Amino acid sequence: MPQTLAWCQLGLNPSEVIWIRSERTADALWSVEHLLGSGCCGAVLFWQNHIRSDSLRRLHLAAQSGETLFVMFRPLASAMDASPAPLRLSVRPAQGGLDIGFVKRRGPQHEGTLYLPMPVIHAPRSVPYRSIEREREKPRYAPSAQDRETEWV
Repeated sequence: MPQTLAWCQLGLNPSEVIWIRSERTADALWSVEHLLGSGCCGAVLFWQNHIRSDSLRRLHLAAQSGETLFVMFRPLASAMDASPAPLRLSVRPAQGGLDIGFVKRRGPQHEGTLYLPMPVIHAPRSVPYRSIEREREKPRYAPSAQDRETEWV
């Protein structure tokens, strides 16, 4: 998983983060849609450069049907494309933090940006290899007898 130290700095245990990589866009979209519908995750962060409007709509409906927080990251050039999302933000680096702009939101238009200061966190440049391997060895899920009888597709 990339940027393991950054996840740790944000207070997330890397063993609780699932990283999914797919070669085909259709596989990524299928995975995200099913993660959103299953309710098994607290949040889904999805990076996608190109996406069709019908796929955006499917993801939007899947996100609305559950309790999972869904955040989709797209290039800033996509800001002009239509989207069913009720809130769309632009995020740009700024001195000591981030400038957040409102591309689309409910209610009156907001022209200004919101500055979000980001504290500097000093962390080691590397994590000992053994500590990462120990985390990987831990089982994430122990199936019950009932689960073992269920066919997973």
